[in-house]
Amino acid sequence: MASSVIVSSYAEELALYRAHHSHMGNWLLHAACVPLEWLSFLITLALVEPRLPWAVQGALAALVLACNRPALVSVCISLGLLVLAQAANWVVIDLVPGRRIHAIALAAGSCSLSWAVQVPIGHWLLERNQPSMASRLTINSVLLSVPLAWDRGLLLDSQLERKIK
Repeated sequence: MASSVIVSSYAEELALYRAHHSHMGNWLLHAACVPLEWLSFLITLALVEPRLPWAVQGALAALVLACNRPALVSVCISLGLLVLAQAANWVVIDLVPGRRIHAIALAAGSCSLSWAVQVPIGHWLLERNQPSMASRLTINSVLLSVPLAWDRGLLLDSQLERKIK
């Protein structure tokens, strides 16, 4: 029962995400920028407790694996989520050890840059639409932002559509 709720929730979020990211350029921008944005959140968590990014990303990876996407897609997304957890710890522990202000500045800068690229270029210029989060912000849309941005189903579906036409 819980598994079907998770799967339907992911499918609903993915459908909404696809509707707002149909241009290949916008999709590629988001596939690169959304993880940077999420990394800023993970860096903040790692400043509080280095195990927190692993807990969050481990739970998200398990959720993605439970969503019945094609196995290779789910495994790749899940591994990528764990890499982001390690990246957050690397920034806090190895890159700027003891310099919390530098880690916070890096997190704030990467999040700001990410939004500055995604919205004006990706949505306004390429898609000519508003981000889906502007009209429907849910906890799922936030927590699933990286898996949705990385979900290759969008790329595969659009390639199939072109071949059929």
